[in-house]
Amino acid sequence: MQQSASKRPTHTPVTSENSIRDSIVEYLLGADQSVSGELLSHEFGITRAAVWKHIHALEEMGFQFHRRHGVGYRIERTPDLLLGPLLRQRLHPSVRLGEHVIWKKETTSTNDDAVALLNAKMGIPDGTIVTALSQSGGRGRHGRRWSSPEGGLWQSIVITKPVPLQRASSLTLVTSVAVRRALEKHTQLPISIKWPNDLLCGGKKLGGILAEVKAQGETTSYAVIGIGLNTNVDASEFPKEIQATSTSVWSESGRRISHLDFEADLLKELDPMISHVAVGGAGFSLVSDEWRQASATLGQLVRVSLGDRIIEGRAVELDDDGTLHVDTGQEVIKVLSGDVLF
Repeated sequence: MQQSASKRPTHTPVTSENSIRDSIVEYLLGADQSVSGELLSHEFGITRAAVWKHIHALEEMGFQFHRRHGVGYRIERTPDLLLGPLLRQRLHPSVRLGEHVIWKKETTSTNDDAVALLNAKMGIPDGTIVTALSQSGGRGRHGRRWSSPEGGLWQSIVITKPVPLQRASSLTLVTSVAVRRALEKHTQLPISIKWPNDLLCGGKKLGGILAEVKAQGETTSYAVIGIGLNTNVDASEFPKEIQATSTSVWSESGRRISHLDFEADLLKELDPMISHVAVGGAGFSLVSDEWRQASATLGQLVRVSLGDRIIEGRAVELDDDGTLHVDTGQEVIKVLSGDVLF
């Protein structure tokens, strides 16, 4: 179900970088006829020349406009970019994640951007998404570099509502289930989940999730959930050192997906899961059976890195709090945080 731009409330942008651009797009999307540059100039308190520059910048991003001298501008085609006005058109009315979006052409890391804005006390609303076409410094767990070229889906979701600290690890687990649901809907590819944070297709890495949390007593001050997905990129162009272990939606299915449609479905799945975790409800246990059925880890012989030591054994169970049980033959070790090495 889609919600038209005119029916969702107008949202105050959280950074000036996005504000006028997104406001112009939202205004034009809500108009039933061409809008003159003079009206846009008056509406947003900028010069006609500034209006033209914004229109030109939007065209470079992939927007197409119908222009008539003396009449104005009308949007004829929109790009597949996670811009706030375009995403809000597609969000289910019940979804609050993604109502605010900070979009960049390029950044070092969307997680770093989100954390910096939160630490600067910029008033980032709960559910804000920070996204970029590409990342020059994308990273996975333990600071490992994550190749993030244009064509993939790179984003961080900001959660400012308090989450019980003992449930914070569930954020990664429920997000992996929500991402898998959306991927299978839009690609029909068989997607499995590798504990604790990877999405796999055919045994190769398709994406990953990195949650960063700041604690405040018994709850979180904030959480940033980074999601990196190799969607519309050619896996043959990945760095040579990861080509044998990584893949993409395009390479596996032979087609690209709509990032906007995918994102709307992802947020529809994830929104209620995050809410359950935050209020101390069932949380991960609501989807833990689904996680287990999709697991690429359970039942496998694994090596688990625990920082300064490695344990080996068979992954035999996952608790409803996300703890992995590894049977070494001598004992069953419970692992709440670590890296699985097959």
